[in-house]
Amino acid sequence: MDTPEAHYRVSIKGVYRNDANKYMLSKKAWKRWLAWWWIDHWETYQEALIREIKEELWLTVISISNKPTFFLTRFTKWGRHIANVMVDMDISSTEEYKPSDESDEIWFYSIEELVEMKEMMRPRTYEWVKSLV
Repeated sequence: MDTPEAHYRVSIKGVYRNDANKYMLSKKAWKRWLAWWWIDHWETYQEALIREIKEELWLTVISISNKPTFFLTRFTKWGRHIANVMVDMDISSTEEYKPSDESDEIWFYSIEELVEMKEMMRPRTYEWVKSLV
């Protein structure tokens, strides 16, 4: 019996909730999702999140949870195994945000608003939303 390859490309997703208890999602075109990036082979997930949040959103991460808040895997249409790890984070200020090639803008949503936005989210982001309810 052949054993399938078990190599996963790992992405880290930063979950930020503001003082009004609303979650930050990044927007590109009409889709909304959690800010996420691939972890390079030489990086910790904390280093990857800090670097990419600064590069893509211009935001400064000031703290990151030591344990995931949500974890999922999937097999893509391109034949790759992917693992998505979501961790809570805190940022210094959303006023630092600047649009980039990866994000047109950021928005904040309550859990109730997120549940209603299924068609506007990537499927994996919506799986995370369902876990909050």
